[in-house]
Amino acid sequence: MRRFSIVGDGRYLVAVLYLCLAVCCYSQDIPEDTVTTEKLKQTVLAWADSLKTFSGEYTLSQTTYEYDHATEQMAEEDYFSWETFLEEYTLSQTSNEYDHATGQMAEESYSSWTVVLRQAQDNYYFKIENNSDETWKRRVETHTRYNGVQNYYSQPGFVNWPSHGVSNITDEEGLHYPWGFYLMPREIFGERQDYSLRDVLAQGRSRFITKNDHYILSHSNPQIQSAVDITINKDNFITKIEWVRRPSVVSEERLMAYWEGDVFDLRRKQTTLELKDYQHINGVSFPGSVIKTRWRVNESAVVESLDLYENEAISKDELEVLLLTTPVQAVCVQSFSLTNASINEPLSKEDFAIDWPEDVRIFDGQNMPQPGERIPDIPAERGLWFYMAIAGVVGLCILAGIVFYYKRYL
Repeated sequence: MRRFSIVGDGRYLVAVLYLCLAVCCYSQDIPEDTVTTEKLKQTVLAWADSLKTFSGEYTLSQTTYEYDHATEQMAEEDYFSWETFLEEYTLSQTSNEYDHATGQMAEESYSSWTVVLRQAQDNYYFKIENNSDETWKRRVETHTRYNGVQNYYSQPGFVNWPSHGVSNITDEEGLHYPWGFYLMPREIFGERQDYSLRDVLAQGRSRFITKNDHYILSHSNPQIQSAVDITINKDNFITKIEWVRRPSVVSEERLMAYWEGDVFDLRRKQTTLELKDYQHINGVSFPGSVIKTRWRVNESAVVESLDLYENEAISKDELEVLLLTTPVQAVCVQSFSLTNASINEPLSKEDFAIDWPEDVRIFDGQNMPQPGERIPDIPAERGLWFYMAIAGVVGLCILAGIVFYYKRYL
């Protein structure tokens, strides 16, 4: 039997020990982070993909702000409050419009709406009804889309003013409102105007940090120029989604020479969604309360940074650091509060159809008047008096013919 040799076999033993040590070090420094990052990504994607259809009741309130750029003072401009229901929800708004010429707040106005929302993939039924105490402001608008065909209905608030609708619209893709104007469930679950949360996480770089007993999954996708920071608590609930601007991987490493803080803070917030009060509805974790904040940069600070660069006081890299870390200000805050909801229940074609009133005038979307063309007059209603007048005219013509015949031939 061959005996162990310290001189000969010892070299192999040392080599094996070094290899084991290297593997252990690698396992602690890299795979653990990679596994945790992937686990967080899968948690986020499973939740983001769980919402298929939605009909629910919730309240939505909004405050928008306008800034006096000379003093950077913030003036409250608008306040909205929407109460959304499974079949209807109420919206209310108080508007303080800012007079830019005098710098004074304009007269306050108040409005309220009732809204109906049903949505499944690209099909939707969206109705807004103004519930103002002033009759002339009461307006109803309904937008629907089913299998690519849209319909629109409008009922003006003016008394005896005819309502109208447009059917068979095929040349438009979505709602007539700007994307994100109303906070809706699909946006809460990470959808953007041109891509979903899954699209963002499909490419690029992910990393995570632990902060205040929460995990933050930070992901940058240079292919679609999007970056998002997602906060997850220890119970695997998403508590915050922040759409941000971050530098590329190459420029980030270079810019850190001019940034003394954490690399995670080298960013500029654009939109923040804060989620809490989760409810389990039909197997889906749905946040009962959401606050959405849209941010804008402090323009005075941006101007100061640009002046420094133009005067060659700072380099281009230093300018980028300043622009990424310039303080931001809330320009619009929406608060969403869920009352009840129906999640992932099947919706039929009838759920996306407009119940047209009998007196509504409907235009064909494929044969609409062109801009500048006169809309045809509404045909007069032909009741009993109309037909009696026709009969009277015909009778007079017959009588005149008889009189003419007797005078000429008799």
